[in-house]
Amino acid sequence: MVVADLDCSVGINTLLFVSMVISTVADAQHHNELGCHSMEFQLNDLPRNDFNRLFYSLQQLEHDFHMAIGEAEDNYANNSRLQRKALLKTKPVLDKAVRQVCMALHPRAMIVADLGCSVGANTLLFVSNVINTVADAQHHDELRCHPMELQFFLNDLSGNDFNQVFKSVKQFTKSIAASHPKGVALPPFYISGLPGSYYTRLFPCQSVHLFHSSYCLHWRSQMIKDMDEKMSDINGGNIYIAKSTPPSVVKMFQDQFQKDMSLFLKL
Repeated sequence: MVVADLDCSVGINTLLFVSMVISTVADAQHHNELGCHSMEFQLNDLPRNDFNRLFYSLQQLEHDFHMAIGEAEDNYANNSRLQRKALLKTKPVLDKAVRQVCMALHPRAMIVADLGCSVGANTLLFVSNVINTVADAQHHDELRCHPMELQFFLNDLSGNDFNQVFKSVKQFTKSIAASHPKGVALPPFYISGLPGSYYTRLFPCQSVHLFHSSYCLHWRSQMIKDMDEKMSDINGGNIYIAKSTPPSVVKMFQDQFQKDMSLFLKL
């Protein structure tokens, strides 16, 4: 069940509406008036709405590790050239995957999720790559199906600077239309933000056609539980495996990685 709140604004009234819908469905299911349904809420407002505040209220994390935000020189958006290089290098792989999904499933609306989207030009570079691939495939009649729409869900932790992401969407829409080859129609596309950890369930079952994640899955779901202050000192205060990391600490990181990856694939 997909529920959209148009002009959601921000504050307790927004989540009051969400709460009321959840309670109504829960009560109906309790009295056997409805079958079992998962729910997806889409909260809509203009880009200048304070989505950072709204998303942060949805999920308060004890340790919310996200990239540096804002307009400062040392923020992530200004220091992500390596990540951009990876996106450019893997573009042929993404292109192939998008075409395979389209040709195999022929969805009228293709749902695409970018896990760990962060903020900055790299976020919308991925979106642009998918849009251009679908446009090119449709132009050359490779898909042999009806015109396709695209729905993007940009996911990151609730502390990510979604305000900056949404404010850049309007300019992105203009620039991709202006730079696109004449005679090649762009597919209609829609961009939404989705706060939350990808180590928790984010979507209803079988609701996403393509998942994408770049430079993200090396982040663990939590700090190593058994790593006390003494262990941390042995590792030079690092939260990652370094050249000087002793084997005992490496084993702890490996065990946590196996748990996280198994959970990620299961979800």
